[in-house]
Amino acid sequence: PYTKACDVWSCGVINFVMYAGYPPYVKPSLEDWWFQKLVTGNHALFWRAHAKQCTFSDDFKDLANKMLAFNDKRRLTTEQIKKHPWYTKKTLSQKELVKELMRRKPKVDTALLEQKLDRKNNSLHFTRSGAQGTALGAATRPKLVDIDFKSLPTLERCDEPPDV
Repeated sequence: PYTKACDVWSCGVINFVMYAGYPPYVKPSLEDWWFQKLVTGNHALFWRAHAKQCTFSDDFKDLANKMLAFNDKRRLTTEQIKKHPWYTKKTLSQKELVKELMRRKPKVDTALLEQKLDRKNNSLHFTRSGAQGTALGAATRPKLVDIDFKSLPTLERCDEPPDV
């Protein structure tokens, strides 16, 4: 049955995407390597695999583990989330945030340009089900994982577990 714990799971996925820039798993299925680690509680391997793409604070990992607990009885409530150290820690002021975003802008602009050039030069066509075609004759692994959320962009698909 649908409960508020389902919303906490969904918020955990959204929070992960906002933090990392990509989803925590490909699809909610035991066949999915990342999802299986969440279901079985193998958080160490889950985070070690994701650490190759992004650096996560211990507080964030703790919150994500508790929001994405497979057993809904162990999942945090919204009140517990609001009291969690990651949620309550100091955030940047508007001035600090603007400064940080301006510092990051050149890197983002470069990545967007490279992505645009890569798509143009590699003739790689993306669909809802993932990538089709090859880049200069080589197999391609896009970077943003394709998941079942229709509102998220499908830029990368990971069918194989990462090397850990």
